[in-house]
Formats: sequence, structure tokens, C-alpha cells
Amino acid sequence: MERLDISVIPERPKIEAAIHFARYAIAKNLVRGKRVLDIACGEGYGSYLLKQAGAVHVTGVDVSKESVAKAENLFSGDGLEFKAADAASLDVLFAENDFDVVVSVETIEHLTDPKTFLENLKRLTKPEGVIILSCPNDHWYYPEDDQNNPYHQRKYRLDEFQKLSTEVLGSNVRWSVGTGVFGFGSTPLSSSE
Repeated sequence: MERLDISVIPERPKIEAAIHFARYAIAKNLVRGKRVLDIACGEGYGSYLLKQAGAVHVTGVDVSKESVAKAENLFSGDGLEFKAADAASLDVLFAENDFDVVVSVETIEHLTDPKTFLENLKRLTKPEGVIILSCPNDHWYYPEDDQNNPYHQRKYRLDEFQKLSTEVLGSNVRWSVGTGVFGFGSTPLSSSE
């Protein structure tokens, strides 16, 4: 499932909903009192969860005007807003160092210029801020080289995603791998975390 539509029952409702919501659980304890940018927010459920977790303000951005309209209808309120825009155009939407926390789950694989996207995330995030990225393991879903998700520009292996991310964002990072637990969870790759 490429996009979770919370207004309909998905084909595999429990696991798909758990996977989508769990991606935001990583950010939950990092947003209290912070300004947050949620890139590729879809229908806004993740932005709403981050606001409920204590964020002062959350801006959700998605390329789909239809999804943004649903998000506005379902979740807009005090300190929670949504904008229809392409993730590649963030540099013109927001000021430098505008956000304490930037969340981008399952976005980078859709972009033709991921390096510029990461550079924009870094520019938008305060120097002491946090950037949370996730990228699907398309090789698990589409193991053959000639198989791919039709919505994705490329398939990343973990080492490729790590190399690209640290090349632009630096090496002050923590890595986790999401997997089925009791629904879906994320576990650190290092035992020191």
C-alpha cells in the first residue's frame, strides 16, 4: 500500500495501519514544545499524532492536493496546518532554520533529486534540531532487479541510504530497522542505543 487512506478499510487493515502509524512513533518523544515539519504527510494522521505528542506547531506538506484537503478537513486546528507542495520545493516554502524537528517518512525513494532534498532538510532544520527519515526496503517487497514499486524512483539498500544520508546530513545519526513485532516496530541497529 503506497498511501494509507484512513477513511476506507485497507486490504490488510491491521498491519498496514500499524506500519504507517509506527513510523511516527520514532518522533513522538522528540517533538514536545517544538516546531515540526512533516513532509509527505498524506492525510495528516501523522502530523496530528505529532501535535498530540506535544509539538507547539506542526506543518504537514504533501504533493497530493486531495490528501491535503482531507488532512485539513480531518485534523486542522490550533498549531496544525497543511500545505500542498512538492517535497522538492521546500526551499522556497520555508525559512532557513525554521524547524526544530523534520520528519520525512517514506519520501526519499519518490524523488529524482534526493541529495538536494536532503540539503533542503538540513537548511530548514535548526542546528540543534533533529531530522527523522525513513526509507522502505523495496528489495524485500520486490527482490528481483527488474521488479519495483511503480511509485518509486529507485530502490535503496540500507548501505546506500546510509551513505547518501550521512554524506549530506553528517554522521551524528542513529539507525533503526522497522520490522513486524506485535504489529510493527523499529529497533536500533546498534546495541548502545
